[in-house]
Amino acid sequence: MHCLNAALDRLRSRLPMDVSCVGQQHKLSKIETLRAACNYISVLREALETGVPLCPTVLQKRLSEGLSQTTANLIAKTLKFNNEVINIIILLF
Repeated sequence: MHCLNAALDRLRSRLPMDVSCVGQQHKLSKIETLRAACNYISVLREALETGVPLCPTVLQKRLSEGLSQTTANLIAKTLKFNNEVINIIILLF
């Protein structure tokens, strides 16, 4: 079980949301982490296949699909695409 929790923590750290910038510490549940990761992979795949990055509003909506309202609000508040990530995405296109 320890290995599973460690793997989920690593997965959470790769998601495009920063829970540390919200006043309270909010850790995604296991199922929310997996759903968010699936949404993120789907968005990245679509961007690579079409060659068109999603606008922030659409990105937020797509990342929040199937997640609780609390997690969707967290995504809306903390979506973090810093310059480094944006530069990487631009280089892919």
